[in-house]
Order: sequence, then C-alpha cells, then structure tokens
Amino acid sequence: MLEVGTSSLAAERASGDDLAAMSEEVTGMFASIGEPLTFLWHDVRFHRAIAAASGNPVLGVLIDMLGSLFYERRRETIQTATDLRETADAHRRIYQAIRSHNHEAARAAMDEHLRDAQTAQTLESARQRSLGPR
Repeated sequence: MLEVGTSSLAAERASGDDLAAMSEEVTGMFASIGEPLTFLWHDVRFHRAIAAASGNPVLGVLIDMLGSLFYERRRETIQTATDLRETADAHRRIYQAIRSHNHEAARAAMDEHLRDAQTAQTLESARQRSLGPR
C-alpha cells in the first residue's frame, strides 16, 4: 500500500526535475541489465525518486527505511534473477504512468510490479530451501 499510494501521489505532483530523476534511473536499469548490483542500485534510487516526487517527506523516509531493510535480501536474490529486462520494463511502465500524470495507471503499474517481485522472491526462497544448507 505504501509504494502504490506513493506512486499515485507522484503521478499527481511530479515536477520536471522529479521526472528527469526517474527517467535517469530507468535508463540506468536498462544500461546495467548485465550487472545485477548496479541494476539494484538504480532500482533503489528509482523508488526513492518516486517517494521524493510524492511531495511527502514522511513517505520518503518510510520508503528509504523499507529499502534499507530489504536491500541485503534483494542484493542476494538479484544475483540469480533470470530476467532483469522484464523488471526494467515494469519500472518503465511505472515511470510512464507517472509522467502522464495518470495516478490510476501509476497505482496499477506499481501494484503489478510489487506483486511480480513478491512472486519472484517467494520462488527464489523456495529454490534456496530446496538446495539445503551450504
């Protein structure tokens, strides 16, 4: 709910500078598809840019805190991600909805992205458990 609502606010409030920051991170994701850790860095910065564009500093702090909490796990799982292009495309769809100031499309795109990420995380956790202790 937090990131979905934040993306909706960003669609309503994003300035030209906010949009430029998001665009830069999406471009960075596509440029780093073969470099998972760099890709992750752009991913985190993209979500922070959305929070900044929401115009609500409390949401920015919360998104930053959540990002920090999940960063280590994401750092591990991104190494085995099978299709970072698909993830970059999801971020591009979020950006395009925000750029169009379409808050419903932004909500829907973010919701879809987060659901897909959760599914991938669940599958990766199950795969890790099936491998057993190392």
